[in-house]
Amino acid sequence: MRCIPLLPFLIAGLFLLSVIPVACGAQAGSDAGISPALAGPGCDLAIAGVVNPVAGTVFADMGNTIRIVRIRNNGPGPSPGTEVELRASDGFTGRTAVPPLASGEEITVSIRDPTIRRTTGLTVTYTAIVDPDNLVQESDETDNRKTSTEKTVTWNGYAGKRYTRGEDVTTYRTFDLPGGLVHSFGDSAYRSGSFPAGWTEFSVTWTGADLPLSPDAVVREARLYVPYTWDNSNEAGRVTLSFNGVPVTRQAWYQDRSDFGAYADHAYGLLTYDVTSQFRKGGENSAVFSRTDSNAKISMYGFTLAVVYEDPAAVRSLIFMNEGFDILGADENGYGTTPDEATAYVPFSGLTIDTSQVSHAMLTTFVPSAGIEGNLSVNGRWIASDVWDYGSAGGTQVAVDTRDIRAYLRPDGNEVAIQSSPAGATPVIAASQQFLVVELGGQGAGGSHEVPFPCVGALTGAILAFWWMEWKRTSSVRIRS
Repeated sequence: MRCIPLLPFLIAGLFLLSVIPVACGAQAGSDAGISPALAGPGCDLAIAGVVNPVAGTVFADMGNTIRIVRIRNNGPGPSPGTEVELRASDGFTGRTAVPPLASGEEITVSIRDPTIRRTTGLTVTYTAIVDPDNLVQESDETDNRKTSTEKTVTWNGYAGKRYTRGEDVTTYRTFDLPGGLVHSFGDSAYRSGSFPAGWTEFSVTWTGADLPLSPDAVVREARLYVPYTWDNSNEAGRVTLSFNGVPVTRQAWYQDRSDFGAYADHAYGLLTYDVTSQFRKGGENSAVFSRTDSNAKISMYGFTLAVVYEDPAAVRSLIFMNEGFDILGADENGYGTTPDEATAYVPFSGLTIDTSQVSHAMLTTFVPSAGIEGNLSVNGRWIASDVWDYGSAGGTQVAVDTRDIRAYLRPDGNEVAIQSSPAGATPVIAASQQFLVVELGGQGAGGSHEVPFPCVGALTGAILAFWWMEWKRTSSVRIRS
């Protein structure tokens, strides 16, 4: 009902019955959300600001937080506590509380719209109504409603690709061999496309010491990873590369972009090249990168050259080479993304692991643009925070972390998650190439503690056999530091 002034009624001269409404000047409380108060001077609740989703965009495949900005009491008297209702043009309705406001006081509130919109390109509008049940007596009832402009449903590129129906950072190739994997940035560094502008090519060199291999090692694959950023003119589709003087064709191209905001048209990505046949084992190797537009903004992170080798003197290794590109940014106020949403996933597939034979499981993660930030999960367990730091701006601007994840390993279905953590305004990191090298049968396989062997002369063969089987069964696992 509408709140009206306090009305006393004398009934049969026996007692006074009071009907107690909410007037301007009332306070919040009681089962109905109000408590009695005398009517004061008039209040006027209005929505003085805008009704707008975070980042000004409605995102597909995720909930959206809507801000109702500057709910204000324009009247000379205080207003009681009430509610504001939010209505989406495609069906959602939600409410939240508005506290009592003094004259001239204002507040901004948020309501979460959990609707999952599966189709991009559709439009949505939101309407907010303060005091939706018309319970507060106001001097002006015409300014309680505000409708947003039309919002187009768009992907949120700062969320992981699982939220945008894109691809994870998946396994490109596996190896099962006696050997391993080495990698190096060589002398590469971040190369801005604009500062200075005017360049069309540059070179990167790796010495033999950058990628140490024994004389008996045989190179099974040499792979070059070329990550980039700031591409707002599709220059990545026109670049060329030569390796040791031989033009090489791009083998894969992974891309991502924010899709909204000031940098909606700026693409990030990873170009990969198979340079096995051009690679010089033990010698100097060089790559020359060329672009066609000398004033393009495309900027290059440091290049990674990775070599998988076979060596009869090495332990047996299962090698997983994953690649992709997924930009991430956890910023609920700026991007509308939580850390859970700003997560990239790296599933390793193609080989089954006998975990009882694992001596080490070395995970190497590459995260461009990460500076003292990010969380790492292995098979659903968050094991580290502030994992990545690319160091000085004059370096590669690609952060690398290597650690033994043997304690978390499964026979198959292993999956790593790389998560953006809140790191100030407008954060951005990326997940690119990732390596997992599982060593089998080396020192520490099946357990890593030392157990003194008992005197054989004091035991019968049966007792000795029993003791040995029990030791193997209870042998513990320890991560090598």
